[in-house]
Amino acid sequence: MYTREDEDQARRLWKKRLGLALVPMIVGLAAGITLFVVGQMRRSDTLWMATAALTVLGGGAFLFLFGVWAKPALDYLRHVERMLYGRKRETVGVLTRFSPELCERDGLWCHAMMVNLGSGEEEDDRLFYYDDEKPAPQLPIGTRVRVESNDKMVSGIWQAGGGRAGRAARVP
Repeated sequence: MYTREDEDQARRLWKKRLGLALVPMIVGLAAGITLFVVGQMRRSDTLWMATAALTVLGGGAFLFLFGVWAKPALDYLRHVERMLYGRKRETVGVLTRFSPELCERDGLWCHAMMVNLGSGEEEDDRLFYYDDEKPAPQLPIGTRVRVESNDKMVSGIWQAGGGRAGRAARVP
């Protein structure tokens, strides 16, 4: 499901958003330093207030933009890296539910999905989370599937077949 291209795209998005979040901070800090130097040269008692205000505004704008806009891109980049390079577990079972509703898991929007390991009892159900950025798997409910996961996040899902040959039916 995840490729190096996904990682590169997530990294580009992160760098772009971080750069744009840094702009107001750099502008505010530069203007604050300039006003501070001018105030010291003119021996002004009031320009230090403008310096402090610009510094606080620039820092506040950065913190706001980072938290609301750039951090989600960083969270997604970390997620893609975990899906590509993290430790994975393979689970084989029957797909019993794929929720169309979105839920949030570790800062990512996901679909909950249940896989039953075999007996059909609720105690054998395993909960996984499927990334909303990826197309939903085209597997009907009741299909025997092989799920590759890191923690509870799905890194790959395909129809279960004999042995490793089942990978040929991998869902994009």
